[in-house]
Amino acid sequence: MLNIRQALIDKGVSTLTVAKLLGVTEKTAYNKIMGKTDFNFNEAIRLADNVFPEYSLRYLYSESECAKHDNSCAG
Repeated sequence: MLNIRQALIDKGVSTLTVAKLLGVTEKTAYNKIMGKTDFNFNEAIRLADNVFPEYSLRYLYSESECAKHDNSCAG
């Protein structure tokens, strides 16, 4: 599961909100959040900047706990 899915749940952000922000259908947003289709670069940046400024891109779009708040991994 991509970390962005859990981050959306933690913040109470709906799939519909994501869809509106990205300018896509709710089904398309759902597929992206579930990892069935990829976010394009602009979508990834828009979502991170507007909803998750506290998380790194690397963290949001991976399945690892690595790099939650910065762009590096320890160890």
